[in-house]
Amino acid sequence: MKLTKRILALCLLIVTVALSLAACSGKFDYRTEDMTKYVSFASDPLDIKFSVKNSISDQDVYDNFNAFFEDADNPFYKPLADTTKAIANGDELYLVYCGVTMSALNDAVTAGRLTDVEATGLSYTEIVDLGLGFSGGTATSLTRLKIGSNTYIPGFESGLIGYVPAEHGEDAPVRLRVTFPTSYGSTELAGKEVIFFCKLYHIGDTSGYYTHENIDVDMLNLILGKTGDSCYAALESCFTEIRKYLEDDMEENGKTYKLYALYDALCKEATFENIPDRLVDQYIDEWFESRIEYIEGIKESNPSYYEYYFGTGELTRDMVASAYGYGSDYMTVLAAEADEYIRQEMVFRYIVQSKGITLTDEDYEYWDAEFIELYGEDYADGVEEEEVRDQFLREKTNKYLLDEAEKRGNITYT
Repeated sequence: MKLTKRILALCLLIVTVALSLAACSGKFDYRTEDMTKYVSFASDPLDIKFSVKNSISDQDVYDNFNAFFEDADNPFYKPLADTTKAIANGDELYLVYCGVTMSALNDAVTAGRLTDVEATGLSYTEIVDLGLGFSGGTATSLTRLKIGSNTYIPGFESGLIGYVPAEHGEDAPVRLRVTFPTSYGSTELAGKEVIFFCKLYHIGDTSGYYTHENIDVDMLNLILGKTGDSCYAALESCFTEIRKYLEDDMEENGKTYKLYALYDALCKEATFENIPDRLVDQYIDEWFESRIEYIEGIKESNPSYYEYYFGTGELTRDMVASAYGYGSDYMTVLAAEADEYIRQEMVFRYIVQSKGITLTDEDYEYWDAEFIELYGEDYADGVEEEEVRDQFLREKTNKYLLDEAEKRGNITYT
């Protein structure tokens, strides 16, 4: 299953800590600004209470399981109740397919493996088992296709319109004869005629997704691409695996999740005033600058890899955002992330300033040893000394906050 975790800006590793710094003249520097101009608390922030989960419930497991099917980029909708509906433009269709070139089919006829190039009378599985499919032309796990999206070669999506999925499953696959464009990227397929043998499953009901309550284990295995011994015998096997993951994650990252909860509580109790509007733009600009710098490094070290993913043209923000998993609304999403980051960073700096927390030589030695143990001797390669010290100050402050919360009984475990 696809298991996701939230990332908190204040807990990022040292490779991204530069976002909190202001190396360029004119940028807002959280370290040197007086945070009392922007943040205030009605009472001592060290007395703020918060709750932390320390056990995994059945609902946690189900929520994690269900989130996989609700992925905005690749949702898995439950089937329409009307199984007689024919495929139409705009439908969300779920299928598997096997593409075979006409030359391979003709060769199979010549060799006596097929009686005709259409593989008439063969089931979908029998067609696949012939082993004639070309590289990259077979989808073995359940595949979502929005008809009319033009994400497949010409003729594929339009060729499926009018078919009723329930009538074209294992024993009666749809046979789509299409031709790859002459400009297609693969010289082996450009201009070639092929047949896609398509096993149809259902048209998706966009009003609801698959969940732990409406999916069966066979469909789950198909969606996950599991075959043979790797298949789940029952849904409960998957639930058990997810529970183990969540429990291990809770044990390994317990401190981080306490910090999530702590800073959430601090930000909710804080009053924010006079926050400069430009800070959102600053965050977004620095986010892109750091990612572009990293990607440009890939271009120098592995140009063929870079060209495969980014082409030969100018690297744009759209391309960068897409590479990091953001959709077309990435500016809105980044603005929301920026707002959360700004509030957390201001609260953090407020506490550092108001409690007089500094990094001593002994502190530096302690955290240096901790980072070496966690990340190796080269953990700070390419990172400025000032950034390293700032990260160690962050570590010291977060430890102080959690120790105080435990000592004062501010943490409720659920």
